Amino acid sequence: MTDATGRPDGFARAAGVLWRDTGAHVVALPTAGSGDVIVLGGGSAQIWRLLRRPRSLAQLVDAFVDEAGAPPPQQHIAAAAADLVARGVVRNSQVV
Repeated sequence: MTDATGRPDGFARAAGVLWRDTGAHVVALPTAGSGDVIVLGGGSAQIWRLLRRPRSLAQLVDAFVDEAGAPPPQQHIAAAAADLVARGVVRNSQVV
C-alpha cells in the first residue's frame, strides 16, 4: 500500500546499518552516507526496536507506548520515523 503521495506507507530498518542496543540507547552506523555514528534515544530508539520487521505507520502507532502507557499522536510517530529516514537508518517500505 502507499500513502496519499504515492510513497510506501511503512518503514523498515535500512539495509547494512551496523547497530547495537545498549538498553537506554541504540547506537547505529549507516554504511551509506557520512559515516557518522547516530545515537538514538527515547522514542527514536523505541521505533528502531519496533522495526525488527517492517511496519506501517498505523502498526507503529498501535505498538508504540510512551512513558505514560499510551500511544502518542500519529503525527509525532510519523515525524520521528521521517527523521530516522533522513538520517539513513530507516527507509520507507511497502508493508503487506
